[in-house]
Amino acid sequence: TAILKERMEQARKRGYKTGINILTTIGHHNENLENSLKGNYTCMTNIDGAVCNGSFCPNDENIRNYVRTIYTLATQANPDYIWIDDDVRFGHMPIGNGCFCDNCLSIFEKETGTKYTRESLKKVLNEGQIEEKLKVRKAWLQHNRNTISYLFELIEKTVHEINPVMPLGFMTGDRFIEGYDFDNWAKILAGPNHVPVMWRPGGGFYND
Repeated sequence: TAILKERMEQARKRGYKTGINILTTIGHHNENLENSLKGNYTCMTNIDGAVCNGSFCPNDENIRNYVRTIYTLATQANPDYIWIDDDVRFGHMPIGNGCFCDNCLSIFEKETGTKYTRESLKKVLNEGQIEEKLKVRKAWLQHNRNTISYLFELIEKTVHEINPVMPLGFMTGDRFIEGYDFDNWAKILAGPNHVPVMWRPGGGFYND
């Protein structure tokens, strides 16, 4: 970030605005693992218990500390804006949709008043009467909306405590299992000072 700060200052002298895109807030796929984050972190977990070693649960407190650190360093480099990349999602290769780790199931229990294992949740999401399946599926969508909201609240607070007018942006895409809570997430990223929030599509290809 010290090097980025110097480079961005040079770009501004030439009349450009310049920012930082944080590629890995919670991580992507099982790729480049030798250079990926390692430590006492909860990996993104699917409903069958399989994990993605290159992405992590955003409800994990150690990951939240990591997120706080990287956004602090990025803000201190004084960019004109910060982008949150589209790794903030619950579909990561090779496991597909997450996160169904034990901590997420515990949070879901507090939200719904019902205790589930991964096996029992999978059963109720996929078997039985449509009304019952929809009830639990809608509750899980809300749980995922809440998880991203909780993450964005951390990012907004971290950045705006250092620079209250720093614009944030989110690279989004299809967000089916995440609940498409775009309006609320944008309000969160704007913060109490209603800083402009940028938005750009992701999840496709650069020649689309």
